[in-house]
Amino acid sequence: MKYFKHSASALNEPRIIELIMQHGMEGYGFYFALAELLALEIDQDNLDARLKHTAPQLGHRFGMEPSKVLQIIHTCKNSGLLAQDEIGLHIPCMIDWLDDKTKKPRQAKDIDKKIPYEKIVHSYNTHCTHLAAVKVTTDKRKRLIMQRWRAAEKHQEVEFWERFFEYVNQSEFLTGSNGNDWRADFDWCLQEKNFVKIIEGSYHR
Repeated sequence: MKYFKHSASALNEPRIIELIMQHGMEGYGFYFALAELLALEIDQDNLDARLKHTAPQLGHRFGMEPSKVLQIIHTCKNSGLLAQDEIGLHIPCMIDWLDDKTKKPRQAKDIDKKIPYEKIVHSYNTHCTHLAAVKVTTDKRKRLIMQRWRAAEKHQEVEFWERFFEYVNQSEFLTGSNGNDWRADFDWCLQEKNFVKIIEGSYHR
């Protein structure tokens, strides 16, 4: 991560005020220096990075006595500004400071986890009775669903897909009455160009 968001009102945050009261601006500077080190460890594939530095290492890096480093860390951990697990130190609110470029892939991944692939396929099979049924939800089909799902917030509801496939099944052209004995199928309907034309009613005239 190249940068992180730093609130202009950080000095008014009660935990930061307490940190400064106990350790002066040295405590403040130490905390945000840790944030900078942590930001360097974070990228799109490692959003839960930890700092594995020891107190002597941090003291050497910042020109501080290790005992002072431990005191400030102790204060920050007690207030919740810092947390520590078996891997290392981290800043719980760091996720809120992510720059937009780093945050977007995480948001996309969170959205992707919620995609009800099988429900969407089931909706197609239930409503598009004149079209070839989907028997296997392949990776290719999942990618098509994911692309359309991400495209708009309104696509991120199962009800949208129910209406969409009902609408497909109402089209004489898409269901074979087109003079060419051709019928659409699941994959064809979810191709971006075709998907847009269906929604815009191009096949229902």
